[in-house]
Amino acid sequence: MYQEQLKKDLKTIFKVPRVDVGRAVETCIEQNVLCVDIERAKIQAKDGVIFARVSGYVGIRATEQENKNGYLIKKINEAPELLVSRFWFSPQEEQAAFSPAEFELKGYKVRFTYFYSSQYNLPQGTLEDATWHVVVNRVKQAIINFFKS
Repeated sequence: MYQEQLKKDLKTIFKVPRVDVGRAVETCIEQNVLCVDIERAKIQAKDGVIFARVSGYVGIRATEQENKNGYLIKKINEAPELLVSRFWFSPQEEQAAFSPAEFELKGYKVRFTYFYSSQYNLPQGTLEDATWHVVVNRVKQAIINFFKS
């Protein structure tokens, strides 16, 4: 639900052709793709509105000439203010750790929190299927305790 909007917003902020949600920068294979590592997503629905607070890291890996330190912060500062207001970004970039074989690549990441809200209307109508779960152990234990006393 929030992932499509998150991808769209990040594409606009960082001006990248693709956003890969669910992959850390350290494990990302492709260059110049924005990787989004989601660590926590808290979702709530109330009064026809759904809210999500999503936390994690965004990062990009590229050659040293294309991905200099401060590139992500620069793109955040250049982005439209209304769009950036849906996010909280860490003021500092962190360098991603790659294997020594990838010495020509650089990767930087920034911690973020994304605040999402949208209309949420449950489908109306009759319930077609329901599953009931009965807790037998607690009932059995209550009966045993009743007859012991």
